[in-house]
Amino acid sequence: MNISELLAPGPKSQVKPRPAAPQTGDSTTAAKPRRKAPTKARKPSVKTQRKPKSTFGPKRKHKTYLSATQIAKRDAHAAVESKELHLTLDVNDLHQLIRMLGERRDLHVTRLLLARDRFKNDIYLVMERYMRVFGALSRRRTCDELTAFLSRVDPCMLGPGTNAKGSFPHFVWQWGCYNNRFHHWDFRETSTRIVTFIEEDSVQEDRVIVHASNSSSQVCGLGGCVVETVGEFAGKPTRAMVAAMFPNLVSDEGYTASLTLQTMHFPTRMFVYFDAHGKIVKHVLEADAFAALQAIVQANSCNNMSVGPHERFIELPDRLTVAAIERGDTEVPIRRSLPPGDNSSSEVSSGSRHDVTFLLN
Repeated sequence: MNISELLAPGPKSQVKPRPAAPQTGDSTTAAKPRRKAPTKARKPSVKTQRKPKSTFGPKRKHKTYLSATQIAKRDAHAAVESKELHLTLDVNDLHQLIRMLGERRDLHVTRLLLARDRFKNDIYLVMERYMRVFGALSRRRTCDELTAFLSRVDPCMLGPGTNAKGSFPHFVWQWGCYNNRFHHWDFRETSTRIVTFIEEDSVQEDRVIVHASNSSSQVCGLGGCVVETVGEFAGKPTRAMVAAMFPNLVSDEGYTASLTLQTMHFPTRMFVYFDAHGKIVKHVLEADAFAALQAIVQANSCNNMSVGPHERFIELPDRLTVAAIERGDTEVPIRRSLPPGDNSSSEVSSGSRHDVTFLLN
């Protein structure tokens, strides 16, 4: 038996042919059949429930339709709301404007108060310098502050219309007359205060002093003030003082000499008018020296018995006025007494009895 016979199948052999596998690449290799994967049973599908929407967000509103009446009412209400809104805005603007004006008013008042305070301090400094210059010049002494003081005097007081003596105002020249009428005199200042301020709303006349039918507002003008200085004047009268006020007593030398040893005390008031620039525009002095000297004469009338006490006051006015002491036909020489501590023996100038007018009302 040949080997080929063994290898080749016989005719009786029932061998089913195998299906040809698809060739992939190598034709000699036969492809193996694929096995089917076991099918798994599917689970029933479960529907997931949706989460509810958040309640915090805006909800969708259903569209509604308004009637004609509702639309008319809505438009009318909208017009009213618009007017209320505009009125509210206007009221708020007015409140803001009122607050702004109130702040400006307070600021203006504060500025006025500060300006007045500075003005008052300046006036008080001028009055302090006034007293120092007054104390020096009335005793015929030099004063370094005279130039600075005269710069605060208005030029109208230096003109001829105010009876100025040289380059000095009349009230400064009058200070030297104190040594003609008194010796060992002293002026003690009690108080210095600003009596009134002349403002725009000050329409009434000044109640403190009205001199020559002029109110202080007409003298000082707007922004000015009036300063009052109250004090007491004390001094011993000179023979010229007695001769000016009681000329009938001059014949009694002993009695007149006894009067010159007495000390007079009488209150004195000075009114100084300042304008808005802080310059002196007017000066008024009030002092009743005649009443003080008359009291001394009456108290010492019993010392001289040669003449009756009532005969000394014959034909004397109750109150000495300026007209009563005008210059007459006869002049009474006046010798000023030297101030205490002055060793000068030189002669001083003499005056007349009409120079005492500044001591009277």
